[in-house]
Amino acid sequence: MFKHLSQSGEVHSRKTVYQGRVFAVQKLTITTPDGLAVERDLIKTGPTVTILAISDQGRVVITSEYRVGVNHNSVSLPAGLVNPAETSSMLQSGNYMRKRDMKLPEPR
Repeated sequence: MFKHLSQSGEVHSRKTVYQGRVFAVQKLTITTPDGLAVERDLIKTGPTVTILAISDQGRVVITSEYRVGVNHNSVSLPAGLVNPAETSSMLQSGNYMRKRDMKLPEPR
């Protein structure tokens, strides 16, 4: 079932077609691990982080935020871009965001 799980494709060409403040779009021509020749658009961002916060009661913390792509509020896990001053060791440590820093609303 997962025959090609650990295999890489071969990138033949990569061209940046858009460069913005938050992300870039690259057009790639590749051969997939199973031999298929394809063109793909790749969205590149800076470092990002997603947090899976679970309360003592076993509740998962989610956020609601306006997203322009759907022109509506969207529910998701807390996430965002990593600020340049933040290091990967800070993000990987269990103490980066302490439980005492979180204020959870009471369930309805």
